[in-house]
Amino acid sequence: EEAANSYKKAIEIKSDYVDARINLEKVMQSIVPAWHISMMNDELRNRSFLDAIKLAVNKESLVFEIGTGSGLLSMMAIESGAKKVVTCESIKTISDNAKKIVHKNGYHKKIDVINKKSTEVKIGEDIPRKADLLISEILSSEFVGEGVMESLSDANKRLLKKNGRVIPQSGCIKIALLGDTEEIKKSIYVDKYDDFDLSLFNSITQRKFSIKLKEKPKILSDDIDTFTINLKNTDSYFTEEKVFRLQANQDGLCLGLIQWMKIKLYDNIDYENIPYSVQSHWSTPVYVFDEPIELKKGQFIDIKGLLARDSVW
Repeated sequence: EEAANSYKKAIEIKSDYVDARINLEKVMQSIVPAWHISMMNDELRNRSFLDAIKLAVNKESLVFEIGTGSGLLSMMAIESGAKKVVTCESIKTISDNAKKIVHKNGYHKKIDVINKKSTEVKIGEDIPRKADLLISEILSSEFVGEGVMESLSDANKRLLKKNGRVIPQSGCIKIALLGDTEEIKKSIYVDKYDDFDLSLFNSITQRKFSIKLKEKPKILSDDIDTFTINLKNTDSYFTEEKVFRLQANQDGLCLGLIQWMKIKLYDNIDYENIPYSVQSHWSTPVYVFDEPIELKKGQFIDIKGLLARDSVW
């Protein structure tokens, strides 16, 4: 952020200073990744959170939010009737901008934006008392990640009153067997180009990809729930291993697994980013087998899964 400010000052002095503009762009891509835009424009995600917030708040609610971003969810909370929102954002560039957005929309008297990690927020200093409602949207495409478990565990203990409400309440990681559509194959494998055999390159590539699907994937099994995570009580989730059995519901070449998530936001408000069926800002994780498997309908495959504190495999 210090570098970004220096580049901005340099550009103010010399507006066509190309090196400064190139370096500023690199810095800003690191500070504010591009996925923020698609997240804010995700209509289903936004609507689902708004519906949940409307159910969870009342006119006396003190709301604490982890991860301010643009301030959208905080403004939704006030518009839904909450008395006060305190929201924290660890990235100064984003928190400073959120303050401007909140002020521009006329909510600055009821929303406090704090430039801190949630684990650094203090009762009586940053927030007047323990919150009635905790809102967080810091979920990655794999559900866990981005420090969600650590942040929520701490906030539930220190910053949320006993029997306080949370959004989201829980979530489930779902998987299914993945078939070989052209889009998927071109995203995760290389084979031949003309008469040149390039397939050995697959031996040095990753086994887990994050894909933005444009076409409907071929799913070779019913989907199953793997790990279910209670976001009100994250203490029990450190490491969990399970074996899951999937059954092919049609013949086909199986390249690996496709993963998505189902989130219980509040009461009966759910959100599920089913690959391709839902135009979600979250990308689709794909796990590639070491070698594709030719499956027959009815055949079973056992999959070992590992849920760690901040990752899943």
